[in-house]
Amino acid sequence: MKKQFFIILAALLTVVPASARFDVCKKDAPRVYIGLRAAAGASMCYNIDDPSPLFTPVGGLAVGFKVGKIPLYIETGAYYMNMGTQFEDWDSEHYYWNRYDRYKERHGDGKNGRNYRTGYNYDEDDYFKVDNHSVFVPLVATYRFYVNNHISIEPFTGFYGSYGFDSENADFGLRDGLGLNIGHLHLNMGLNLGLVEQDMDDDDAWVKDGLHASLFLGIGLNF
Repeated sequence: MKKQFFIILAALLTVVPASARFDVCKKDAPRVYIGLRAAAGASMCYNIDDPSPLFTPVGGLAVGFKVGKIPLYIETGAYYMNMGTQFEDWDSEHYYWNRYDRYKERHGDGKNGRNYRTGYNYDEDDYFKVDNHSVFVPLVATYRFYVNNHISIEPFTGFYGSYGFDSENADFGLRDGLGLNIGHLHLNMGLNLGLVEQDMDDDDAWVKDGLHASLFLGIGLNF
C-alpha cells in the first residue's frame, strides 16, 4: 500500500506539470510572499514492524523568496506536527515483556496508560501509540509553472529539520511534493522522509528506534 502511494505521488509530480500550457517567465511574479498553512498529516516510523499511520493536524507559517528573474523560489517556515507513530498488534512477541512489566509497576496496567516522560500511550485491545509533538522547519526549492495570470502549479523539493519534544531528538530528512496556487489560495500535498533514526527507547518503554515518514495534504493563503 505504501509503495503504491509513493508511485502515484511520483506520477503526479511528473505528469501534472507536463500536461498544462505554461508561461514560466511571468514578469509580475511576487519577489516575497508570506503564507498561512494548515494540513492533515499521517505520520509513522516506516522501518519498524507493523507500523500504522498516526493522523495529526499540521499548522504554521511559510515565507518564500524569489531567486533571480525566473519564478524559482526558496521557501521555509515553521510548523507544528505530531511526528509520532502507531503500531498494530503492539503485544506481539518482538516487544520486551520485562520492560512492559516495569511500565505497569510505575504507571498501572489499565487501558490508555501514559508515560509522562515520553508520551507513549497504549490500548491493550487495539494499538500502541507514540506521540512526538514537534517543531518542523522545511527548506525547499519550488518552481512556478503559470497556467494563466491566476493559476500556477508548483512542484517542490528540499529538506526539513525538526525537534521532537517527546522524544527529545532532532531529525533531518527529505521533503517533496506538489503545490497549486489559485489567486491567494494555496493547496499542496507531499511526503516527508526522515534520514535520522529516532531514539525513542528509554528505561520506561519498549519501543524500537525508527525512521520518520509522513504524508500531508494542505491548504493555505499566500500574501
